[in-house]
Amino acid sequence: MTDIGRNGKMLMEKLGIKSLLSKLRRIHPSHHKKKSLIIRQIATILDNWINRHDMRDEKNFLALAMVLESISREDYYAYTELIKITRYPRIYRQAVNHIKWARLHRKLGGMVSIDL
Repeated sequence: MTDIGRNGKMLMEKLGIKSLLSKLRRIHPSHHKKKSLIIRQIATILDNWINRHDMRDEKNFLALAMVLESISREDYYAYTELIKITRYPRIYRQAVNHIKWARLHRKLGGMVSIDL
């Protein structure tokens, strides 16, 4: 795993997103209120992180992309709700699309600077 991939995983643990996602998985699907509170917490954490870090820096952008892509893989409902309530929906979408395109590029035989 490259440094960038490690940064994404470390960021998830450091910000507490991994534990919030595990809480989210344990909540029954009918408990919408509880789920929305946890999703709002995740959105607040990520928005504050984006606000404090420069997204033009490739390492920051890719670390965020790894976190968001991991969230979308684990719980797509949570990811779509995050897009609805975040202050930075464009950055979220760009980050996840960047990872998806990098994977496609790698499958087609191209060189990718990150470990996916």
